[in-house]
Amino acid sequence: MKKEHFIVPALAAIAISLLSGCAGNPQQHTYWLKNSTTGTYSAHRTYSPLTNDEINELGLVRELPANAKTVD
Repeated sequence: MKKEHFIVPALAAIAISLLSGCAGNPQQHTYWLKNSTTGTYSAHRTYSPLTNDEINELGLVRELPANAKTVD
């Protein structure tokens, strides 16, 4: 086979690998839940944003307060 026959499949493979990397990383939204016993916050991540009502119902906050302690 000639070199030219390998160029098109090679370019196609490169394009597919580049495009698949973008599709595999959806945006995450991070909210925080406070443990009332320890006073620490734990992260809760979603792939879709929550409404203000959902955040309130779940007891979450959008942003950490200043000097907040977090746990993994």
